[in-house]
Amino acid sequence: MKLLMAFDSFKGTLTSLEAGNIACDAAQAVGYDSEVQVVSDGGEGLVDAFVYSNPAKLLEVCTVDPLFREMKADFAISDETAVIECASAAGLCLVPEEKRDPKVTTTFGVGLMIKAAVENGARKIILGLGGSATNDGGTGMAAALGAVFRDQDGKEFVPTGGTLGKIAEIDISKLKKTVGKTKFIACCDVTNPLIGENGASRIYAPQKGADSVAVDALEKNMEHYAAIVGDDIAVCAGSGAAGGLGAAVRFYFGGELAPGFATLAPLIGLEEKICNADIVLTGEGCTDNQTNNGKLPAGVAGLCRKHGKRCIVISGAVKGKPRIDGAERIIPTSYESSMPTKEIAAMRLYETVKQLLEEIKK
Repeated sequence: MKLLMAFDSFKGTLTSLEAGNIACDAAQAVGYDSEVQVVSDGGEGLVDAFVYSNPAKLLEVCTVDPLFREMKADFAISDETAVIECASAAGLCLVPEEKRDPKVTTTFGVGLMIKAAVENGARKIILGLGGSATNDGGTGMAAALGAVFRDQDGKEFVPTGGTLGKIAEIDISKLKKTVGKTKFIACCDVTNPLIGENGASRIYAPQKGADSVAVDALEKNMEHYAAIVGDDIAVCAGSGAAGGLGAAVRFYFGGELAPGFATLAPLIGLEEKICNADIVLTGEGCTDNQTNNGKLPAGVAGLCRKHGKRCIVISGAVKGKPRIDGAERIIPTSYESSMPTKEIAAMRLYETVKQLLEEIKK
C-alpha cells in the first residue's frame, strides 16, 4: 500500500515539507511506503511547492519591505514561468506589531520582484496574494514597474493607503513597456470586492493595524481609487484581496484572478501523484467550517474523490463540525486550543499518523 502525504503548512509551527516528512516517518515506522508532496493553496508555501516539483531555481533579489526598508527576497522561475509570494516583500510578518499601519505600508517591493522576474525571462508570472500588510490598491507595485501617479498639482508621488485619495492622474505607459506581454495570474481564494462593507479596507485593514477611524479614512481613499480603476474591477470578486492587489492585477496587467489550489495543482503534478497512491493524508493547522470552501485539504480531498482514492484529513486542531467532500475522516492531533511549539506540533502529528496507520493495518 502506498501513501501520499500532501499537507498544507501548520501555520506558525510546521511547513508543508516538514509536516509531510513527519508523516512519512510515521508511515515508515508502521511499515508503509509513502511519498511527500509539498503543496500550497496559493498563499504561504507557494514558491516552495513550485520549486519542489519543478526544475526551478530560486533567485534572490534586492527589494523593499512594506515600510520601504531595503531587504532581499526570493522568487522561483522555471523556463518562462515565475512564482512570487507577495508576502515575501509586502507581508504583515515583515512589520513589527507596533509599526503596523496600512495607511503607510506599500507593495512597492512586490513590483521590484516582478520587474526582476521579467528581466530574467519570465513571460508568465503567478502571484500569491495572501498575508499582506498593505491597503494601497497595488499602487506601490505599479509605481515600481513604471506607473506614474500625480496629484492635482501635477506632482508625482508613490501612493499608499493613506494617500490614495490624492491621485488625480495615472500614467501606465512605462509600466506597459516594462511588463510587455507577460501573462499574470493571481492566486486568490477570497471574494471580497475592492470597496464596501465587505471590501479590502473594512474587512482586512483592522487585521493590519488600523483602528475604526483609520478604516473609515482608508475606505474613503479606496473609493476614490475605485472610481479611477472602474466599477467593473472595483466590484469584481477578489479585487479586494491583499489590500487591493487583486484589483491591481486586473487593472494594470489585464491579469486573471484564480483559485490558488486549482492554479498550483497542475504545475506540481498533484493529480497524477494522487492517482498513484492508495491513501492520501492531508491537513492544515486548523480545520473548521470554512475549510470546505476552497482551502487546500478540500482541494486534495476533491481530487481523491474524483479518482476514487481514500483521503484522511489530519490537522493540528478541528473547530466545530466541519465536513470536507471526499474526506472519510477528519482527525485533530490535539484538542488543546493554544498554539503548540514546533516540537510539540511535530510530536503530535507523528503520533496521530502512526496511530491511524496502525489501525488501518490491523
